[in-house]
Amino acid sequence: MKQFNDVFAFEFLTLLKKKTVKVTTIVLCLIVLVGTSLPTIIKLFNDDSNNESAVAVEIIREIGILAGDYNYLADIIFNGDNIHEYEDKKALENAVVAGDIELGLILYSEVSFELIIKDRSLDNHELEMIAGYLHELKMNQNLIDAGINPAAVVDAGQVEIAAEMTVLGRNSLEGYFIGLGIIFILYIMIILYGQTVATSVAREKDSRTMELLITSTKPKTLILGKVLANSIFGILQITLILVCAIIGFLLNQGNYTPEILVFIQGSMDFNTAIVYILFSCIGYCMYLFLYGAFGSLVSRLEDVGTAISPIMFIFIAAYMIASLSISRPNSPLSVISSYIPFTALFIMPIRNMLTSISVIEIVISLGLMILTTYSMIVVSVYIYRRGSLNYGNKVKLSSLIKGIIKKEDY
Repeated sequence: MKQFNDVFAFEFLTLLKKKTVKVTTIVLCLIVLVGTSLPTIIKLFNDDSNNESAVAVEIIREIGILAGDYNYLADIIFNGDNIHEYEDKKALENAVVAGDIELGLILYSEVSFELIIKDRSLDNHELEMIAGYLHELKMNQNLIDAGINPAAVVDAGQVEIAAEMTVLGRNSLEGYFIGLGIIFILYIMIILYGQTVATSVAREKDSRTMELLITSTKPKTLILGKVLANSIFGILQITLILVCAIIGFLLNQGNYTPEILVFIQGSMDFNTAIVYILFSCIGYCMYLFLYGAFGSLVSRLEDVGTAISPIMFIFIAAYMIASLSISRPNSPLSVISSYIPFTALFIMPIRNMLTSISVIEIVISLGLMILTTYSMIVVSVYIYRRGSLNYGNKVKLSSLIKGIIKKEDY
């Protein structure tokens, strides 16, 4: 036990003393505090602008049109703007390029036109706006031709429907964005600390430090202390960031809109939080043990990426399935994946938050994850023990599997 404590304390303090870790944690906490304070910041700026005597300024645009029979429509569409008429399309295009006019319009008929602009940004909706105007004008004309008063049609459409929905179970709309955020945080944690563990193990082999460690400490103690130190440190780091998020939310809660409050408060209760914590922590440790074990299979630091690629493939596949399941929590893929330990850490908490599932489903999935995590710890210790003193020759995955089946000791 003393050896484990020494390894754990050494690894934990090493992480704690890293300047990059401290700076990263402080920066992330500040970002979270600023992010949760955005409603207050926005309100302050809005209040300042409201206190000033603002004068509404009407913007008059310069619009170019091609000479034609339907130019009267341009006067209706761009009422209040300055309209300039051009004789040919080339002159109209040159004026747009030169910046003399904001846009050019060619009306071929009452329902056909061509819009000419220099550059189009994502927030440019001129095409849709003009099409909407022409559609409304043509529809009104058709109603008049049919002897129908367009105003009467508009009045007939002014019907308000009183609708109310009672949700007896879960409301997936409330937890959608919270679920996405938690998936992303867990994804970053496993990727970041998994690679840290794998790199740390590989560095010890690359520098021959492993040979000295094995002579005084058992391989089992080394990997358990190393992985658990990184696991707990990562959990504490994320906990600190979440505490900052909660503090920021509580301090600025009064400035949040009701819609945002519904999303935040309506999706996360005590039971949901417990399920998330259990599945996330257990699954997080399971993946970190695998990262540490596979990191011991290489003798050079630059080979770490190749060694951990099988784990990365499984983990990224689990992340992609979770991203799909968040919009369809009751689909067959989501239901099946919620019982597979490598994907359950993402999907079962999502299903629990977004839809109604029984306690027995959660217990079965959690039990399978605990058994799998224990098995992965045993397998990781075996892989670490075999790979820790293997230099030069690459350990094949097939030989590892055979050794595990035959219960060979190393």
